[in-house]
Amino acid sequence: MRRDYSDFAAMFQAAINPLAAKLQVLEDKVDKLSQDRVTRSDIEKLSLTFVQRDMYEARHAVLVDRDKDLEADMRDLRKDCEDDFQKIHERLESGKQQIEDRLRQQQDVSLSNKDRAWVRWSQIIGFAGIILAILDWLSQHIHLN
Repeated sequence: MRRDYSDFAAMFQAAINPLAAKLQVLEDKVDKLSQDRVTRSDIEKLSLTFVQRDMYEARHAVLVDRDKDLEADMRDLRKDCEDDFQKIHERLESGKQQIEDRLRQQQDVSLSNKDRAWVRWSQIIGFAGIILAILDWLSQHIHLN
């Protein structure tokens, strides 16, 4: 009887082992599927972190408007900067032209001063020549003893 039970247990064990292996394989597959799948409780947890659509849309619209305002302000600032740079450039160019004109005038004045000095010296030399000519004439016509 004992032997019958051990034979029966061995037969029962032999029949159950393949079933247990298949059951283990199925459990492993179910574990893999449950790891990659999202459950209802996962979705409920996520829904608590979401913002309601009407609140999101209002905030999104405000952000979009603010972005448009900032872009418009940036365009205006760029235009103002370009205008200011253009004005500065024009002022620098006009200042440069004024400086060049003043340098030309100073050169003209310095040339005029040189010309005046030359005329003065030539007049003095001419006057001295006339005096020497008169003295020479007088010395030839008047004999002093």
